[in-house]
Amino acid sequence: MAGLPFRGKRGTFSVRGRGPFVRRLRVNARTVEGTCKVPADLCSRKRVRVEIERATRAPRGPQLVSADGARVSGVEQAGGTLRVRLAAPGAVRVWVQAAGRLTALWNGGKVGPKRSGSSARWSVLLLPGSDGYLDGELVLRAD
Repeated sequence: MAGLPFRGKRGTFSVRGRGPFVRRLRVNARTVEGTCKVPADLCSRKRVRVEIERATRAPRGPQLVSADGARVSGVEQAGGTLRVRLAAPGAVRVWVQAAGRLTALWNGGKVGPKRSGSSARWSVLLLPGSDGYLDGELVLRAD
C-alpha cells in the first residue's frame, strides 16, 4: 500500500512473511525489533516506508504491542531487555508481549506489570508527572 496518510506524512507499507507475530519492522531502511509500533523518531521524512516482517513464533524478548497513543521513540532491544521512550498528555497503558516473567522500570523506578489472563500479554499503567504530561524511558526485562 502506497501513499497512505501517516502522521501527517505519506506512508508506504508492505508485509512479508506469515503468522500472528511481528518479528521486526524496517522503517526507512532502519531495522527495529521489540515493537509493533512505528517509532516516531524514524519518521522524519515526508515519505515513510514501513516494511513489516511477520512470524509464526513469538519474539524472544519483550515486545511493545501498544502504548495508548503515546509517542514511541528510541526503541532498543538487546537480549531480554527492551528500552523505549514514551511521551503523552496523560496516563498511558502499555501492552507488552513477553514469555515468562516481566519486570518494568519507568524512569528508573519499578512499576508493576500485570499479566493479562493466562497469555504472554502484560499491561503496565504509566502515570504522568505533576504537569499532567508523561515523558520518559520504559525498560522491560523478560526472565
